[in-house]
Amino acid sequence: MNNSTAPTELPPLEDLARHWVEAKTAEDLAKSLRLSVESAICASLNVAPGSTQTIHLLPGFRVRYDINRTVDTDALRAAWATLPEVAQNCVRWKAEVSATQYNAAADLLPEAVAQLNAFITTKPAKPSFTFIPPKETPNGV
Repeated sequence: MNNSTAPTELPPLEDLARHWVEAKTAEDLAKSLRLSVESAICASLNVAPGSTQTIHLLPGFRVRYDINRTVDTDALRAAWATLPEVAQNCVRWKAEVSATQYNAAADLLPEAVAQLNAFITTKPAKPSFTFIPPKETPNGV
């Protein structure tokens, strides 16, 4: 018995690109509709702005209102030493790599970047897709 699988032939790239554009258009339309429905639900619930609560509408369907807090990192960093420890403990720091600085340092001081690499996990990113509709020419081509 032959357990090998024959390679599957893929559609031409032009067809795949066209399918991607169609799927992305449908996704954008669905997202727009979803956001519109969410807005209508929120308007009908009449929840006070800035409140934190969960409303159970139907079994398995709930709406969660929450508060987002953002930090002025530069101002916080400048004032950090003046804050009491209890206030400092309210902030989590997340290290992230500056690609521009990392690439420049890798060229100038590869030994320093080699030390840093002990703390960094590198893996491929998901490809990014963009469609820019071609401009119409005067002759329609």
